[in-house]
Amino acid sequence: MKLKINIILPYFGSRAGGGLKVMYEYATRLSNRGHDIVIYNSIKTNYGKDYDKSDFALKYKCFIKSLKGRERPKWFDLPDNVKCKMISYVSNDYIRDADICISTWWATAHHIAELNPSKGIKFNFIQGYETIMTSESEDFVHDSYKLPLIQVVISPYLFDIVSPYARYQVEIIPNALDLSIYELANPIENRNNRTLIMRYLSLKYKACQYGVAAFVELKNKYPDLEVIMFSSEKKPEFIPDWVAYYYDRKDIIPLYNEAAIYVATSITEGWHLPPMEAMACGCACVCTDIPAHLTYMVNGENALLVKPEDVDGLVDKISYLIDNPEERIQLAKRANQSIKKYDWECSVDQMEALFHKYMNKK
Repeated sequence: MKLKINIILPYFGSRAGGGLKVMYEYATRLSNRGHDIVIYNSIKTNYGKDYDKSDFALKYKCFIKSLKGRERPKWFDLPDNVKCKMISYVSNDYIRDADICISTWWATAHHIAELNPSKGIKFNFIQGYETIMTSESEDFVHDSYKLPLIQVVISPYLFDIVSPYARYQVEIIPNALDLSIYELANPIENRNNRTLIMRYLSLKYKACQYGVAAFVELKNKYPDLEVIMFSSEKKPEFIPDWVAYYYDRKDIIPLYNEAAIYVATSITEGWHLPPMEAMACGCACVCTDIPAHLTYMVNGENALLVKPEDVDGLVDKISYLIDNPEERIQLAKRANQSIKKYDWECSVDQMEALFHKYMNKK
């Protein structure tokens, strides 16, 4: 049965982001299976600066964004038959009747809960513990878990957080990779053992300053160290000139394939796609010991883990891999093998089956 599916995003993603990327992947792959997909980019959703604006002001802002082409992302190749719309706010007037309606953020969850049943069976797709990503009270986030929506999470640790609040059984569907794109192109054995890579974002919970501090210490220890960083943000002044910094680069797969070691310093995450991408491309990973990483990492088996905010720990683990190239090679090979089970078609199969399960209950 082909379904009409509405996906409600809390904003338009003008730059690449993990959570948006996941939803665009689902939209693309569900559309390829014949489903009718509309993505709504809502301006008024976050209880923030736009929340109290007048209806006219919101419509005007929506109109201007549409004129500027702010409905379809330039950094993700969505198929033409996936429709994208900019809307002032989530309401029955702007959202079409459908079979399925998916919220992707705690604030949009509150809004779609108020929509008419004709807008579709309501799902809330949770990709992180959103209390860390909002300035509002955590009660708003917890209340979104209590809404009469089907809560879908991407990892066991989020299942444990959401379940005590949820009205219905919480569903788990893991994130995934397109393994035909993120692939090993440069043999792991051929890589310069002293080439590191890290994604930079200024968000507080990414804690990238600890990675940079570790790189500075490592550069003193290994003068021929090479560090690659990539970002959707322009290079900040505190990053040294000797770092190869790629701003807004579309194709990062060659960078992953050039590097020997990927470094991730986040204090918390929902899933964290870049380390997973790096593993698929042959990097050994040194990452923080947080629940999101533990979803697909096992310390000493397919990654080396350190405590968050621990510069010395990062330096020690990275140094170990630099000084022991065979250990780095074996760790990267095990990582590369372990990540192959996270295939997009499997996750889309689960999502599609979940939709049909609840459609059959109507």
